[in-house]
Amino acid sequence: MRGHISAYPVCAYKSYTGDGEFIKIDGCVFVKLPDGTTEKVEYTSKALEEISNIVGKLTIEKKDLLEEFVTMQVAFAEKLASGDLKQSPRAGDPLFYCSIIDEEAERAEEEKAIARKEAMKRGTAIYVRFGAMPKGGKSYNYRDNISEDGVSVFKAVLSEDKTQVWINIHSQHALGTYLTVCDRQLYRVYGNVIGEGSDGEPCIKVTRSIKIKNAEIEVYSAPVDE
Repeated sequence: MRGHISAYPVCAYKSYTGDGEFIKIDGCVFVKLPDGTTEKVEYTSKALEEISNIVGKLTIEKKDLLEEFVTMQVAFAEKLASGDLKQSPRAGDPLFYCSIIDEEAERAEEEKAIARKEAMKRGTAIYVRFGAMPKGGKSYNYRDNISEDGVSVFKAVLSEDKTQVWINIHSQHALGTYLTVCDRQLYRVYGNVIGEGSDGEPCIKVTRSIKIKNAEIEVYSAPVDE
C-alpha cells in the first residue's frame, strides 16, 4: 500500500494594513498516508521531524532528496520571515513528490494476489450477471439507445468450493456498469456467446440462469479475451 508526500514551494505575500506592511509566509508539505489520511506540515525548523513522526515506521522513497528539498525550503522561509529576501517562487504545482510505502501491507497484498491467481486456476470459468434476465433475451444499451445482440454478462471465475466469485472488470466502462448494478442479485448465466456489448463485454444467448447465493464477490482486472 502506498501514500505520497507532496512538497510545495514557499510563497510570500506582501500586504498593507493600517498597522503597516507585513509578509505572510506560505509553504508546506502534504503527507498522505496509505490509509488515506492526510497531514499538513508547514515549513519550519521542525518540518522534517514532523514528517518523520507522521510517517513512523513506513518507508519513504527518495528520502534523501526529500530531506534536501525540505531543508532548502525551510531555509528560504526563514530568510523571508527575517526580511533578508523580498521575493519568492510563484505558487503552483508541487516541486517534489515521493511515495510512502507500507511494506508489510504491500507484501500482504502481493501474497493475496498470488494466492488468488492460484485459486482461480483451480476454479471454473463462468459468466455472471447482476439482476434477472431481460425480457426478450436482450440487454438494452441506454447510452446508444439500442438493444444488444444478447444478454450482457461479466466473465468470472467460480472457486473450487463455490464460496468465491471473481468478476473481471476489464475496463473503466465495465467498472461504471458494475458500480450501478452490483447491489442486485448475482446470477450464473449459461448459454452461447453471440456478440459483444458496448463495453466490450460478452453478450450471450441465455439457455439457463441460476442465483448465486452465499458466495463472496471480488473483482479483478484482466483483458476480456483472457
